Amino acid sequence: MVLKKPEKKKKLFLGRMSKTWKKYSSQIIYQDPWVKLRLDQVVKPNGKIGPYAFIQPHGPGVMVVPITENNEVYLIRQFRYPTQLMSWEFPGGGSEGKNLLAAAKRELWEETGLKARKWKKLGALQSFTGLSDDILHIFLAKGLTQTNTNKKHEDGILEVKKFSLPKVKLMVKLGKITDSQTISALFLIQ
Repeated sequence: MVLKKPEKKKKLFLGRMSKTWKKYSSQIIYQDPWVKLRLDQVVKPNGKIGPYAFIQPHGPGVMVVPITENNEVYLIRQFRYPTQLMSWEFPGGGSEGKNLLAAAKRELWEETGLKARKWKKLGALQSFTGLSDDILHIFLAKGLTQTNTNKKHEDGILEVKKFSLPKVKLMVKLGKITDSQTISALFLIQ
């Protein structure tokens, strides 16, 4: 194996990168319209050289917490192929590298048929820290109106339902909501 000079590390908004990891090479081993699978050759913190593979989505993700004037939130229910489980989640998806707020508005409409008058960015989180470089941006949507049009069936969404916040918290405790991104977003609205 021929090693190249380590590439310069980029800084993340969540803190500085470790000085113990060094990347010597990188190659894309799979790519489609939604993700890339990248394989890097790295020097690990223990000093050993080895591969590190991870997923790179095409642009950061967005998630929307649509909340009513009565403090009820809308969740979507869909089947998630990788886990082979049904999942209650807040609406969201990819930004395709475009404006994050515009992507959040699009995802809310596509998945629920809702439009919102008021928007607020709640924060960002690292979705799958060991498997992906994805950063998920969480938005709060208020002043909701139903358009009665959407693309939920195209996205495989089986149900859109409104729940009280106490009910959503109970669903988390009972294991009826297991999506970590939804649970994290719920924490941000507390």
